[in-house]
Amino acid sequence: MNAEISFDCYYPEDCDHIEGCYRLPGEQWRVFYFTRWWQGKSEVRPDAIWRSGIGGVQVNHPKDAVLNNSVVMQVLSSALGVTHWTEVSGPDSLQLK
Repeated sequence: MNAEISFDCYYPEDCDHIEGCYRLPGEQWRVFYFTRWWQGKSEVRPDAIWRSGIGGVQVNHPKDAVLNNSVVMQVLSSALGVTHWTEVSGPDSLQLK
C-alpha cells in the first residue's frame, strides 16, 4: 500500500521528538507523534485519539535507539501496512490535534 507522509519540521539525524501527518489511500489526514521513551521498551499505539478527536499513531521510542524520519517511516509502515511512503507538504499536525 502506498501512503503520504508529511513531517512538521526538519528533524536532525537523531532527535527526541518527531511529529507530522500521514494519509492512507482514500482516507483523511491523521497525526503521528514519536517521542523518546525513558522507561522500558518501545510502545506503538496505532489507535491514538488526540484532543480534537482526530486519530493517529503515538509511539514511545526506546531512549537508546536512533529516532529520525527513516525510523518513523519504518515503524509506521509496520503498524499500518504501508509499503511505500511519498513525502508531501501536508497539514500541520498541531492544528489537526
